[in-house]
Amino acid sequence: MLTWGRCKNCPLHFTDEQCRISQRDNGCHACGKTDCWQMNPACPYFGRCREDHQDAELGDSIPHMRETHITCTADGFAIEGRHGIDWWKQYKDVCFSINEVNHFSMGKASGEECNCLIDTLRQQMNLKCDVRAVRNYLQTQHSNLAATEFLELQKHWMDIIAGLAHVLGKKINASAYRIICVDAMFVGNGDVEGNGSHTLYIARQNADHFVPLLRRTIDNCAGANKKRSYVQAMCDDMKEEVWLPVLSTENSSTLSERWLNQVSPLLSKYDATILSRYIRALPTQSLQKVWNASRSDYLNYVAKNVCQDGQGSMVQEISKMAMRKVLETTFARLSLDDPDIDSVYEQWLATSDRPKRKSKASSERHTADWARRQWLRGRKSWPSERR
Repeated sequence: MLTWGRCKNCPLHFTDEQCRISQRDNGCHACGKTDCWQMNPACPYFGRCREDHQDAELGDSIPHMRETHITCTADGFAIEGRHGIDWWKQYKDVCFSINEVNHFSMGKASGEECNCLIDTLRQQMNLKCDVRAVRNYLQTQHSNLAATEFLELQKHWMDIIAGLAHVLGKKINASAYRIICVDAMFVGNGDVEGNGSHTLYIARQNADHFVPLLRRTIDNCAGANKKRSYVQAMCDDMKEEVWLPVLSTENSSTLSERWLNQVSPLLSKYDATILSRYIRALPTQSLQKVWNASRSDYLNYVAKNVCQDGQGSMVQEISKMAMRKVLETTFARLSLDDPDIDSVYEQWLATSDRPKRKSKASSERHTADWARRQWLRGRKSWPSERR
């Protein structure tokens, strides 16, 4: 028999038996455990419902008191989602913002003997001590911790602070601190440990290395968002805006067209055709990687090879062959983590030889010039022949 409206969580057409099976498979409507159902005598909520307020609902239905909003910009462009190892090295300026109020750059910490977390917390607490002595203290607290084992934030941070206090002979209470850790590989994610009044900001790189976050002013962080090229910052006499694409969340087709329109004038006609043929097949996420990385490589090349006289004046413009090398560098680096970009890189290398890059008309013209030079050489009278 249908039980219309009896269960508020299941569809109206579910019978009592279907409702019970659904709860046993997916979780009880009351306690949330599998292999249980709301009318089960063993259920802690048997015969009654959950409390009628938001905190009692299953799942993450309301903001948590420790939720933290983390954003990132690289050279002024928003960075989101998962990225490869050391992706930030492709950019000049990487800024993490926490709750849109605190802005940071990533610092450095010694990873010797897997003690980067100790060194990071030591720097953020403005302490000077022997990191190895703190590690020895930590070993006494965790007998199953190997000497060369990576330290985990959640498991070891309180003992590390206690170790710093022990080595320095100071009274430092770990409960007085709160640690906000930004995940640099999974942008937007992170961890919050502790509930103290003093907050320490750190970052986790490549899922296993910790570094301190260095505070910066909002002006320095927002300055990267200005639509102004790095070449202009290095060469004040440059008047024209250089290629400066803007990261977009549009679909792949629209995004590729916009990028090709900006890149194609910097390439030869042949290279522009090759690029147009293969870049359109990239998904949006891969295309955005190419967009960011190629822009950074282009600006780095111009900064090193264009502004050479030290007075900010333009010495030479980037050649089309140089631009091809810039894109080759971009594709080579990104192809390590993205198979879609790897296919583009293979095609780019396959057409790098000069004979393969000439059009039919160009090849015929060069063949005719070569034949004419050979014919003229045969008509010359060399000194050995006049003798």
